[in-house]
Amino acid sequence: MRITNMNQLTKKKEIYRTIAKLFKERGYHHTSIKDISNAVGLEGGALYYYIKSKEQVLFEIVDHGIDQLISQLERINKTSLSPKEKLEAVIKTQVDFFVNHFYETSVFVIETKALGPEFQCQYIAKRDKCESIWREILESGMKSREFKKGDVKLMTF
Repeated sequence: MRITNMNQLTKKKEIYRTIAKLFKERGYHHTSIKDISNAVGLEGGALYYYIKSKEQVLFEIVDHGIDQLISQLERINKTSLSPKEKLEAVIKTQVDFFVNHFYETSVFVIETKALGPEFQCQYIAKRDKCESIWREILESGMKSREFKKGDVKLMTF
């Protein structure tokens, strides 16, 4: 799909937010295309102008959400803050992100197991990137002795 103007982009965002809400409330597997069509008020070809498939829209919701979160965490990690200050900032940022994007983050925390292998690999790579930022901050804090030594992999589970 090629969005050509701001009205279409706004409509797509509204549709994806509605679909994220449906996935959160009903679960991916219990949400049909008919449910989506009814919720967004589009039928047949009109709906498929905005989405390719149910799995594709699931992936795009997840992908967009995790990209936004990674961007915010990377920005914090690149600052000159101490590891303790970075940890406080990434905790606040991630909690705020989850609260402010409740449906989208619920989907990427709960429903990613429904993604097929190709999308799953892409999601896992980004999830790992997100976790690596947390690990880097923790390792830095351990190295500077701001944090007690520990297993960062276990801490970021």
